[in-house]
Amino acid sequence: MTEVTILLDEQIVDRAERVANRRNANLNSLVRQYVERLAAQDEESRSAVSELERSIRELRRPMGGVDWTSREELHER
Repeated sequence: MTEVTILLDEQIVDRAERVANRRNANLNSLVRQYVERLAAQDEESRSAVSELERSIRELRRPMGGVDWTSREELHER
């Protein structure tokens, strides 16, 4: 494990420690849990984007067989 040092206002630390005590935990464990959830959210986001891209590739269907090269060409009548 890597040790991380952060600087926080003393009043914030006091309030956070009271919250940790009410949860039968310590401040270090709460911070660790928060950072782990934060990292998991990033991984979940990347996974969701990858799944969406995969679905788009798999479900792509031809739409009339015309490849438009420019916006103007698309809107010509």
